[in-house]
Amino acid sequence: MGTTFTISVPKIDKITKIHNTVEDIKQKTNCNFNIVPVIVSSEDCSVLLKHTAKDSHVILIDKNDIENLYNLLLNELRTEATQQLMDLTESY
Repeated sequence: MGTTFTISVPKIDKITKIHNTVEDIKQKTNCNFNIVPVIVSSEDCSVLLKHTAKDSHVILIDKNDIENLYNLLLNELRTEATQQLMDLTESY
């Protein structure tokens, strides 16, 4: 899984660049496994930006997602946390 961490809201061109980089790596290496691009942002990202990322097959995890996962795990709700993580990665 290729992961990019950012302290700001990623711009659409960053999402596109990450998607294109993954496609380039797949083509050049002729790999037989799935490469999953992930952006983790410490900021709250808009719903539109998250949809753009999903349409580009890039997983975007933002501040709200991190806080929700943290709270679920803090309350020992592992099944719910796992389900939320699965929901976040559903584009793959």
